[in-house]
Amino acid sequence: FKCDWSSDVCSSDLGTVSGPGSAIALVLSLIAIVGAAAVLEELYFRGLLYGRLDERLGTASAVVGSAGVFGLVHFEPNAFPVLFGLGLVLGVLRWRSDSVLPGIGVHAANNALAAVGILLTSS
Repeated sequence: FKCDWSSDVCSSDLGTVSGPGSAIALVLSLIAIVGAAAVLEELYFRGLLYGRLDERLGTASAVVGSAGVFGLVHFEPNAFPVLFGLGLVLGVLRWRSDSVLPGIGVHAANNALAAVGILLTSS
């Protein structure tokens, strides 16, 4: 993925986007994707799943269980330990704040850092 900001042309393995504002549109799309993933995943994992586990099995099981499922559904075996750890942090945030909002912020920040890392290291 590469952008030539002076000529408004962005290209990746998926193709090339060019024209007035195309680079800005691409950046805004990435922001929306990063944010939407954080909101939807936190609503499910630390909202619905955490809540059900907490009701039935207690807080510790809710934190660990939601973190485990979070790690597994990303289908990245090598990344599971990191994803599980992130899930634990997000679960503790959910428990301590009694809200998914802090987790959404942390999750979005994590996704943004990952996206920046991918963009900076792609050729």
